[in-house]
Amino acid sequence: MQDKKAGQSGLVNLILLIEITAAVSIMLLGFIFQAEWARDFMIGVGMIKPMHTQVDYYSYVKGIEYLICFYFFLIFPVFFMFVNKREERMADNQP
Repeated sequence: MQDKKAGQSGLVNLILLIEITAAVSIMLLGFIFQAEWARDFMIGVGMIKPMHTQVDYYSYVKGIEYLICFYFFLIFPVFFMFVNKREERMADNQP
């Protein structure tokens, strides 16, 4: 019983670590893109392209949305399995 509990708490900790890592990386990317010198460097080496039109900006935002959806689709099934197992445990303990 304690092995299951330890395994599930480890899984929850892993999920939290992934979410925190994703949030921190997004924040750091936001700060880097706001820095003018970093933006100039990335444009110079071809990592990013300057946006001149609204279509360029929309494509960029759409790409970020796809990344957010990808992270959600990775994390949600694990969270869903954790919640369902928790409900089963609670139903077993109730009279």
